[in-house]
Amino acid sequence: MNKLLRNSFSSFELTPEEFLEGSKLLTLQKEVIQNYSAMATEEKNFLKPDPNDYASFLQKEAYLRGQMDAYTHLLQASENALELVDKPIDM
Repeated sequence: MNKLLRNSFSSFELTPEEFLEGSKLLTLQKEVIQNYSAMATEEKNFLKPDPNDYASFLQKEAYLRGQMDAYTHLLQASENALELVDKPIDM
């Protein structure tokens, strides 16, 4: 079990190898994350501003953008990890 680091957020002390291994996603996990991303993107695309409550619209839009960015980050981190693992080591 990895050591839980006590700070204002919960995080774990991982070796570079553990971090790399933990970043790799299975195909089904990638597909689920891509579906979440598609749902957030579709919701954002159909979001209509309310002239009586524009601040609420901006908040919802920013929330959905954050979700989309997080999903993209997870998928890209997995791809990067898989590329590093598959890369031949030069000797």
